[in-house]
Order: sequence, then C-alpha cells, then structure tokens
Amino acid sequence: MLLADVQNETSEPDAGLLAAREAERALARCGAARGAGGPLEISGAVERLSFVPSAAGPQRVAVWHAEARLRLTLSDPGAAGRVLARAVVSGTEDFLPGAADPATGRERLEATEVSRRIAVERLLRRLASEALDRLAP
Repeated sequence: MLLADVQNETSEPDAGLLAAREAERALARCGAARGAGGPLEISGAVERLSFVPSAAGPQRVAVWHAEARLRLTLSDPGAAGRVLARAVVSGTEDFLPGAADPATGRERLEATEVSRRIAVERLLRRLASEALDRLAP
C-alpha cells in the first residue's frame, strides 16, 4: 500500500506532514508497509485545524480547544485511480496553556506552544487511525 501525500489545506505550517506521519505509523501498526509495492494508494488532506479558547479564567485562557478535520481516500492506481473509499473524520482535543508568568500573571506563550503542538499530534494521530479504520475493506 502506498501512502501518497497528505495535503495541508490549513494555515498550520506542517499539518499535512504530521497527518501523513501519523497515518504512516497507523499503517505500520496494522502491518501495511509504505512503498510502491502495494496495489492501492491512500491520499488525503487536513481540511481544517483551528484553535479556540474553551474556558477562561479571570486573567487568562484556562483551556484551549483544537478542532480538526481529516480526509483520506483509498484508490486503485492500476484502475485509472478509481476511488474505492473515502473517509472524512473530525475531532477535538483540549490542551492547557503554559503556566502564568509570576511577575505579570500572563500566559507564557512558548509553553502554550509546546502544549498546542502535542495536542495537534495527539488529535491527528487519533483522526488518522479512525480514518484508516473506515477505509479498511
């Protein structure tokens, strides 16, 4: 089975790369190897990735909410790229902001960015696995 490119249709610079990596890992877990040797091809796109505060405290955001939508398509390149199945999955992941700076009480952005990145990876891992499960013949 060949895992083709996963496009990024979001403003997140590496959303497509992260989704492709997680899909590749999910394929490896189920024993499907990446490469041109298989008769089928999987391609797709991260269609949406957004972040909104879902709870706020008196001085700062208490919880952030990540939302994403992933589309994967299973096709047969030997049959003129005939689409065999398509899965569109959506999901959410909450994450905490970085600890507040004791001097200002404001959120530390670098710590929030680390939390955000981990949440995106968890979310795309879950969505890739769910989409591949739906594509399974």
